[in-house]
Amino acid sequence: MLPFGKDTMLMIAVVAVMALALYLYRDLQKTKLELSEVKKRPQVVFTPPAAPPSRKSKKSEAPEIDEIKPDDTVADEQ
Repeated sequence: MLPFGKDTMLMIAVVAVMALALYLYRDLQKTKLELSEVKKRPQVVFTPPAAPPSRKSKKSEAPEIDEIKPDDTVADEQ
């Protein structure tokens, strides 16, 4: 059995870091490949269907406001 000392722990840590770096490198390469494939696909634009005309009675119609008009009094002047 190997002696479990400072040097052995350091070698195990170095091997673990190298394995992790290799795994992350391969994962990054797969991600770059998938991203380039997504960019090659044509962009699809969905348009929402037209809203059906709504029936409003004359009683429920509210006047539409075209613009916001300023008030005559200003809060700072009071």
